[in-house]
Amino acid sequence: MATYRLRHFSRPDTLRAISQSKLREFLTPHQQFLAQHGLDVSVADTDLDLEVLSGLFMDPVPDTPGDLINALVYVDEMATPEAMDSLLAEIDVNIENKGDLTPADLALQIWITDRSIIERKHAEFGLVRPRSYDHFQSGKRKALKSPAKKTIAALEQDLDCWFEKHHRGKGARVFVFLKEDSVWLLVRHGDTYRREGRLDGSEPTSVHFRPVKYDIAVYQPDTGELRVNAKSDNEKELYRQLIGRHLFHSDEYFRGEEKYSLEPLRTCGPASLNCIDIDGLEWIRLKEYQILFPGNPWQVVSRKSDDMFALLERQGRTIHESGQLLRATFAVKFRDCKRPRSVSIQSGNKTSLTRDDDSALVEKWLVARGFITDAAESTYLTTEVSVEVTRIPADIASGQRGMEDAAERRIQQC
Repeated sequence: MATYRLRHFSRPDTLRAISQSKLREFLTPHQQFLAQHGLDVSVADTDLDLEVLSGLFMDPVPDTPGDLINALVYVDEMATPEAMDSLLAEIDVNIENKGDLTPADLALQIWITDRSIIERKHAEFGLVRPRSYDHFQSGKRKALKSPAKKTIAALEQDLDCWFEKHHRGKGARVFVFLKEDSVWLLVRHGDTYRREGRLDGSEPTSVHFRPVKYDIAVYQPDTGELRVNAKSDNEKELYRQLIGRHLFHSDEYFRGEEKYSLEPLRTCGPASLNCIDIDGLEWIRLKEYQILFPGNPWQVVSRKSDDMFALLERQGRTIHESGQLLRATFAVKFRDCKRPRSVSIQSGNKTSLTRDDDSALVEKWLVARGFITDAAESTYLTTEVSVEVTRIPADIASGQRGMEDAAERRIQQC
């Protein structure tokens, strides 16, 4: 919810399809604000002016109550058939006329009855979006059941202290989801304050609010590893320390050693792509690799082809013996998929996940060929992994993109 954008409640035709009695009940706590802007919700037997209401929802005025915006965003994003199915599967609250409810009706009614249900299911829906992760290994395999409420409350309190100190407000919530092979912690917290320009008639003004942000931490008991999705390095470090502190009684329970290595490409050549022993994979080809040559001036070279090793063999060459391999991109053909999918990995401890279904097969190949530096502590990966350089000088990292383009034009061979 980084920006205020409603898909359902900003359209008069959609509002007209919602139960007017439930909509009125939903708006009643804010009737004074609405009356000041031309909308009376206090009289039960009058029709709501949906044109005015739609305008207020589409383009909120500066004095729009934060609680109203918060409620609208939650309910609007849960007013879908998919969310309706998920809500109906779990709700214990008394829902009237269940057979005649639209998704928006149900979301409104549950919010009125028990808003915590909407908040939790909204958080759960956030788990399925693609994420990039930093991996922190513990070197230990320890089972973890659902943390006790007092443990989560203590974690939330420490998170609140950090977020408030770093100008992100208070109110952090931790939602726990137990999966078959992992424990997921979804953290809801405020982001930095935001002001956005708007026009009030012909006069420029602004809307100010604090966006809601979701971070994810996943613990894998079978490998003892924590992977964290968060915006900043400081937030990732925060979760590494606090989850270790509250769930495992040590700030340094999870470490940050590098996990992935690309050296098998250099030491084993085409044999590093062998996947005959991985049931479910048909073939793998190297499409691109990137090498850093440190020094003054430094240089990064990227080479691309639809089959990099075939091209090198035809040219009588190998991957350059010097320099640090930073990134490699592969085409991976899965047996149950018509087309190959792209997989990129990097040296370090960062991954970007898009398809959980392929993670087990790809990881088996990475372990078998030595791309995971410690197979005993190997963990989660997926079929598409974006690249971030983890341990190169800051000046190189900051200027890398432009330098790569220049190097691509200048360099004909490694």
